[in-house]
Amino acid sequence: MAATVPEPAIIAALVLLVALVEASPAVRLPVGLLLAIGLLASDSELLPIALLGAVGVMIARLSLALMARAGRDRLRAPSPAARAQRDALRDRLAGSPAYTRMTFMLAALPGVPAGVIFPMLGAMRAPLWPALAGTVIGRTPVLALTCALFAWLGRAASDNDDQAVVTLGMLAVLLFLFRTIGRIDWAHRAETGTWRMRDADEHMVRMTTAFGAAGPGAGASPLDPSRHDRRTSIADDDDDDVVEGEVLGEEIDDDDPDDDPPAALPPTGAAPA
Repeated sequence: MAATVPEPAIIAALVLLVALVEASPAVRLPVGLLLAIGLLASDSELLPIALLGAVGVMIARLSLALMARAGRDRLRAPSPAARAQRDALRDRLAGSPAYTRMTFMLAALPGVPAGVIFPMLGAMRAPLWPALAGTVIGRTPVLALTCALFAWLGRAASDNDDQAVVTLGMLAVLLFLFRTIGRIDWAHRAETGTWRMRDADEHMVRMTTAFGAAGPGAGASPLDPSRHDRRTSIADDDDDDVVEGEVLGEEIDDDDPDDDPPAALPPTGAAPA
C-alpha cells in the first residue's frame, strides 16, 4: 500500500530544492518536474507532494520580500518621521480587507510576476501573510496538475517507477544545461573572448532603447544625458545673465531702449545727432 505522506528526509529535500529553484534566477526548472521525481521516488500521494512544492514556492517568495526589505534598509536608513509614517501605513494595510483580498488574489493567480510583487511588498514593509497564503492555496492545484503530467510522461517512457525517476532526472539535467547555454551572451564571447551570462531583463532594456532613440531630428534619445546637460547649460547661462543684471542694479527688459545697442556712425564719420 502506498504511503500517504513522504518521509521527513524527502520532505526537507523537496521543500529546499523547490525554494532554491524558485528563488535563484540562474536555475530555471519546472517545479512540477522536480515534484514528479519526488512523487515517484517516495511512492506517496499527489496532494502532499503538491502541498510541499507550494510551501517551497512560498519560502522562496518570502525570501525575495525579506531581501528587498533588508536591501532598502541598508541602502538608506529611514528617518524617525519616515519610520512613523511607514508603521502607520503598515497598520492601516493590516486592517484593510481590500488590501488582503488584492494581495491574496495577486499571489494566487498564475502568471502574475512574483519577482515584482514580493520585493515591492518587502520594501514597503507591508503585511506579507495574505500573499503567502495566496501562494500556498493558488499554487497547490497548479503544481498537482503539472506534477501528475510529468509523472505520467516518466511512466510512459519507462517500464517502472525507478526507471521513470532516472528518466525524469536526465530530463531535468538536460533542461538545466539547455537553459544555461541559452543564457550565455555569445555575442559578448565572440567580441571579447570572455564569458558572461545574459541578463534576463536585457530584452526590455533593448526595447526601451529602441523606442527612445528615434527623436525627431535629434539623432539621439530624449533621455540622452548629453542633451540634458546642453539644455541645462543654456538655461544656466540665461539665469546667470538675469542674476548679473540684478546685482548690477539693471532691469533686463527687451522693450527697454537703454538695452538697445548704440546706433551706427554715419558714413561721414560725424557723430549722430
